[in-house]
Amino acid sequence: MATQKEIIAEQNVKIAELTETLHLKTKTIGDQIDDIKALKLELAKSIATTKPSELTGFDLLRAPFADNQIGKLPKPTKDQTNALKANKSLGIRCELCNGWHHKDVIHLDYVGHAAATDRFLDVDPAWSWKPMATNEVGLPQYDQSGGLWIELTILGVSRLGYGNAANSTYKDVGAREKEVIGDALRNAAMRFGVALDLWHKGDLHADSEASEKPIEVEFKLDANAQSWIDAVLQDCDVLDQIEDENYRKFIEEKAGL
Repeated sequence: MATQKEIIAEQNVKIAELTETLHLKTKTIGDQIDDIKALKLELAKSIATTKPSELTGFDLLRAPFADNQIGKLPKPTKDQTNALKANKSLGIRCELCNGWHHKDVIHLDYVGHAAATDRFLDVDPAWSWKPMATNEVGLPQYDQSGGLWIELTILGVSRLGYGNAANSTYKDVGAREKEVIGDALRNAAMRFGVALDLWHKGDLHADSEASEKPIEVEFKLDANAQSWIDAVLQDCDVLDQIEDENYRKFIEEKAGL
């Protein structure tokens, strides 16, 4: 029969083994919890740096253009044009618009044909336009001043626009017609709100209540991301329960010796 000393020693060995086992288990659980918390932190950072959903449809049409999409359009006065015709030395090759005009001409911000077309394609790849009238051979019918009325259709909505351009002996064949079409497209696009802030000299919404409110961006997670977050949170709860249960059993067993 084992002595009392031997029984105590055996019990102490079992306590030590139990303690070591519990220590390893809780360490593993702790590592798992740390890993999950790290993943959660990484996900949170990813969500915080995610860009808001891009605008679509008519909202995208009205979105401001980037600086590199905005050109400079020279707007000479009648007096400046006449003075330049009388004295060519008043003209300069402008570094701002790369055009040749009177040295005192002012410039206006504008969105060119290419940038407008790019915006149309972003909103509706199937956008289209057609002249309001055609001649006997089916080509666009220009009015008496050389202008053109068109119908621009985007996302199934059609709006009218008008374009015109000055005649010039320096233009290539067909250049004026293309300029008229581009002017008509931009004019019709304005009816959809495209580059409307550039057409207006002031602040269109300076007095509106909405302009005083800060812009709120709502981040949205897709179903897969949300499910993953829910699973992570559930795992954390389970691991916490396991850790608490192991410690409870250890304390109860130790208290019973």
